[in-house]
Amino acid sequence: MKLMPKVIPIRPDFMARRAKHQNREKEGLLVEQTSNQRPDDQDEDEDFTTYRYYESTKILGKLFRAIDEHEIFSDLHQYRMTSTSLLDELWRHVQHKCRLVHWRQHLNEAREIKDMYEECLLNIMRNYSEHPLRPISELEAFIGNILGARGSQSKRQRDLSIPMKEAFDRDVSFIVSCIRGTKGEENEEYEDDDDEYNALGRSIACFEVSLGETTRVTQGARRNEPLVSFRYIVAAVCLREMEKVFG
Repeated sequence: MKLMPKVIPIRPDFMARRAKHQNREKEGLLVEQTSNQRPDDQDEDEDFTTYRYYESTKILGKLFRAIDEHEIFSDLHQYRMTSTSLLDELWRHVQHKCRLVHWRQHLNEAREIKDMYEECLLNIMRNYSEHPLRPISELEAFIGNILGARGSQSKRQRDLSIPMKEAFDRDVSFIVSCIRGTKGEENEEYEDDDDEYNALGRSIACFEVSLGETTRVTQGARRNEPLVSFRYIVAAVCLREMEKVFG
């Protein structure tokens, strides 16, 4: 059996995990012989099989070649969650719609909720990073996917993304319950109308606090980056509470 020639399996190009390469024609196929691993993944990826890839004529192949994944990952890494024009417009709408709602008495509690959220967020950014001195970005924690610095994920980054997203969703559910003043599940019903109005007041106060001074990351390569995702979460909660109160 050891003397038998080894056959290198052939796959369509859209199944390649690495970045696309220039394919070449061989034996009637446009093929590329490559390894399904990167140098920095040698100790992490289990699938080290060598494959040849051919240019697929199916729609998946055409879509695969039409997308520049390096450009997408580069844009994601350069993206900053700092756009406030839409949130400013939304805040003006909330102020107008809720002008008769008393919410300023909730400001101190709103600041405490914001601090809790950002502490949870920073813990996730540190705990799910591959390097203790280089936390993942706020964007990666927020979308639940560790992007990887080279435009493709290692196996460890893919494995870390799953529990990271679960931890972030769990923390956000807790923060939302704090804003709404409920215990347990987020969809728990209010006991009376006062609880409903207090929930709206707290959400407005949290919205106000979120648009103020931002906390900044002070670790590693992410030094001095602002944390701004809290405002997107409280904006969604605020709109939901407004719909419950005003219909």
